[in-house]
Amino acid sequence: MSNKPEQEQRQENRLASAEPVHIQILRQVPTSVATTAVLHANTHDISSSGFNALSNVELTPGLLLDVLIELRDGSQPYLLTAEVRWCQAREGGNYSVGFVVMAAQGSDFQAWQTRFR
Repeated sequence: MSNKPEQEQRQENRLASAEPVHIQILRQVPTSVATTAVLHANTHDISSSGFNALSNVELTPGLLLDVLIELRDGSQPYLLTAEVRWCQAREGGNYSVGFVVMAAQGSDFQAWQTRFR
C-alpha cells in the first residue's frame, strides 16, 4: 500500500462530491480480489484528471480499472479507465484511494474532462 505524497501534487481544484463509483478490475489483480470483482465505493472529491474514493478494499497503486461513476444529478453515468495512484488505510478498515483518469478508446474521458474543467 502506498501513502499519499507528503506534498500536495494536484494541478487543478477538486470539487467535493460524494458520488457512487462501481469499479471493475482489468488487470494486475491483487490476490485478495477476484478477477471478476466489481467494487462499490463513493467519491470524496472529483476533478477533470482524477478523483478520490473511499473503498472497503485495498487497491494496489498502478492497478488499471474500469470505473463507472453515477452522478447524483441524474445525468448519464461516466464510463472511465482509471489508474490507482495511491491507497491509504483509514479508520474502520476502509481505504482512501486516489485515481487518475486516463484517455481510453470507448471511454467517456472527453465528456468527463469537459464537465469538470
